[in-house]
Amino acid sequence: MKNKLLPALTVFISLYAVAQNTTTITISHVPQATPALFRVIHSGETDTANLAQVPDTNKVLTFAEVMPDFPGGFNKYLAENIKYPAVEKAAKKQGTVYISFVIEKDGTVTNVREAKGVEGAPGLTKEAIRVISNMPKWNPGTMNGKPVRIEMKQPIRFVLDAKAPKRVRGW
Repeated sequence: MKNKLLPALTVFISLYAVAQNTTTITISHVPQATPALFRVIHSGETDTANLAQVPDTNKVLTFAEVMPDFPGGFNKYLAENIKYPAVEKAAKKQGTVYISFVIEKDGTVTNVREAKGVEGAPGLTKEAIRVISNMPKWNPGTMNGKPVRIEMKQPIRFVLDAKAPKRVRGW
């Protein structure tokens, strides 16, 4: 993979040097948890650019430098708003529903759908989708300082045990 990126990176650096009228350009890899960052040093100034990935602002990402954050506590919101469906409760159905959704650039929740449900308990999935769909705005994720669309996957655990504390697992 590195061999395929090197020619494109060299061309980009060359074009950058011509555009900046610089004579010396040094590239060094900056190891971080985020995608590969390169430091371009020219004329005594340092300019950090994400050359490996400049995100298309309309593309849905699964990871960002700053991930979306739910103000007030995501788990608290779920615990206060989820109602165990009566049909599934009577049938003693329980399990974990996985919900996928997108946090838009303005923090709204869209594209809510089931990633994996509990077999024979469609009410659990419907309830999880209802609660996620009705969430207020999040603080959006950012990449290179700009808001981006982020796909999230959330497990929501439905448990009938009266002795167990009511809890919803988050990430």
